[in-house]
Amino acid sequence: MKHAAIRSFSLLLLVLPAFARAAPRSYVMEQWSQPGNCDMPQRRHAADRASGDGVSAHVLTQRYLGVLDEVIAGDEAALKFAHLCDRFDVDFFPGVLPPARAEPWNPSPPQPVGSVFFASVDAPGSTFQQRLEATYTPQQASLALSISSHEDAPVFADDEPGYRYRDMGQACPLRLGQLAEKLAAAGFSKQYDSLEPPSGQFAESDYGVSASFQRGNVAVGASLQGRFVEQRAHPEAACVAEITLSLEK
Repeated sequence: MKHAAIRSFSLLLLVLPAFARAAPRSYVMEQWSQPGNCDMPQRRHAADRASGDGVSAHVLTQRYLGVLDEVIAGDEAALKFAHLCDRFDVDFFPGVLPPARAEPWNPSPPQPVGSVFFASVDAPGSTFQQRLEATYTPQQASLALSISSHEDAPVFADDEPGYRYRDMGQACPLRLGQLAEKLAAAGFSKQYDSLEPPSGQFAESDYGVSASFQRGNVAVGASLQGRFVEQRAHPEAACVAEITLSLEK
């Protein structure tokens, strides 16, 4: 009886999908933030300054989704900075973590510890710019991709809240519904926030609909392009303006 139970348990482990098994908690900030063969800035940029100036939104988004797929499949090390340099083939530069905000009850908060690297990439033939940002702190590694317009600042009208990110229309590389479907198939939970507009006194803090997906120590967040009223009417048809993949230690 005992041996039969052991065999049954072993068979159960074999048929469990990869995402249902516990992933190794391998993250170490000091190791993952090392540039490896990626110079800051890369030697490639010095040799050919136009090499990383323009990458289409579709291409950059597909590279991002490739990293996401690797992490979903259990390869957490896909978020190591040296890997990201090779994967995206754009020029990353070192950045600065935002300082801790002092509060009356905590006037001298400890300053953040970690590393941040960013790349700004134009989308050829459009007024949109893409920004990649890889951040490493003792608690987590994260990778964000955002797409925003050179021409338009966020629009907020008193009578009708506008938008935070301009809509790319047919040039959109990723709809929220596509992202939600991918993550649901991989076993992520889903939550949409701000599906109802805030009350009048909080209208200025309206940033539209946002989405969050969680599976174990892996989280994905997304904010949307286009007018808030359209986001709320059809959230999954809206274009993703910013996506962030986070791995907790």
